[in-house]
Amino acid sequence: MADAVNTPGSPSSSLVVLPVFVSPVSHQAFAFLHAVSHIQHPAIQFARLSGFSPIITTASPKNTTLLKSLGATHVLDRNLSGEAFASAVREILAGKQLHVVFEGASDATILRAAFDLLAPGGKLVACQNGGQDLTPEQHANKEKQVIFPLGSPSYSDDRHRVCVSLYKHLPELFDTGILKVSTRKPPKLPLYLLY
Repeated sequence: MADAVNTPGSPSSSLVVLPVFVSPVSHQAFAFLHAVSHIQHPAIQFARLSGFSPIITTASPKNTTLLKSLGATHVLDRNLSGEAFASAVREILAGKQLHVVFEGASDATILRAAFDLLAPGGKLVACQNGGQDLTPEQHANKEKQVIFPLGSPSYSDDRHRVCVSLYKHLPELFDTGILKVSTRKPPKLPLYLLY
């Protein structure tokens, strides 16, 4: 994941999550909702390499060790209520602001609570449901952005520059173990979903 944008050609809506050799971030808080997919694993690692901290995830407790090995600092049970999730995140943040929420498959109440926790200017990266579970009031909030990731390195000159730099460093990042390949098996899909 090199970056994500909301509207094609709109640089103001971009979210950059990159290794530190491209664009370091100064200890901003990042939350991943349901962080056990093949999308979130590299994203957690790039968030760590970019300097985000704390990195809070929701997942099944059995995945705590894996997610912490990838860079998560806190793993919350994905079955928490929205209220319990918000309380736990506030305690972890200890007065810090939450700048990014990366939404995988998540419960609607947790998604709404995470959006409410975002600081002004914060961004929700909506990978799974496009933010459909947000309330109308949340959608109308102009202080926070809902953005949708795009994966093409040729989308813009900026993205091309970032990807060239990232691709140049990938062998070293994997060889040194800074980036780890996910060992989780992808789910088996019925053949009709592959077409």
